[in-house]
Amino acid sequence: MQYNVRALGLLKDPQEFEDIIIRSNPDGSQVKIKDVGRVELGAQTYDLRGRLNRTPAAAPLASSSRRAPTPSRPQTT
Repeated sequence: MQYNVRALGLLKDPQEFEDIIIRSNPDGSQVKIKDVGRVELGAQTYDLRGRLNRTPAAAPLASSSRRAPTPSRPQTT
């Protein structure tokens, strides 16, 4: 899965990452990262360089906890 994130500046605190909107619903409500997971900051560097169309970009890492529920997929008919 790939998500593009637009930010006003460099995100530094876990709270800033928690507030990233991952879905906006038709009723105006929003689902944020903190609603579906936990944010933890790791090492300062993983020697990782993100690029999108040859332009520097963020490369966030995500992993699933063994205790995390498996997300359900919408069924199509």
